Amino acid sequence: MNKLIILVICSNEPHYLKLEQIAKETWASIVNKNINIYFLHHDPEINSSYIDGNVIYCKSKAGTENIGYKMIESFNLLKKFDFKYIFRTNLSSYIDQLLLHKHLNSRPHFDYGGILNGANGIDFCSGAGYCISKKAFDKIINNHSLWDHNLLDDVALASMMKFFGFKPYGRFKRFNVNHV
Repeated sequence: MNKLIILVICSNEPHYLKLEQIAKETWASIVNKNINIYFLHHDPEINSSYIDGNVIYCKSKAGTENIGYKMIESFNLLKKFDFKYIFRTNLSSYIDQLLLHKHLNSRPHFDYGGILNGANGIDFCSGAGYCISKKAFDKIINNHSLWDHNLLDDVALASMMKFFGFKPYGRFKRFNVNHV
């Protein structure tokens, strides 16, 4: 099982919709049987979250303070999918998806990794692009009540990973994630 899911945090604001369109016309336009790309949107008016093609619509409000809710909602929709890793990124990152897939499959297995940062004594992987294994993903789903929605989502995820004993793997190179 070498499947990779790339999950892109999106917004419904016009500027971000333009960035999403650019991503879909460039790096996300490459089709690979081992990589699935989903663009994650919020919609507080829907009855329940759902997937439509390569877009995930989550019953959630806008704003960075609600990204954690979007993550949990999207993870619940993706829990039946077969994958080795989920790579979570945002619209300001350009992803060389084939190189990322190769990089992930040429390294020893890890449960949580990306470009390392730190805040409030928590080592976390930057929201510009972090990876979690299926094992870590399952832990999050089964313990979603531990997610601290008072923290930014990448720090909240790191806090959970630390609680589960997953240390961040920080050997990602900048050629995989170029933040613009």
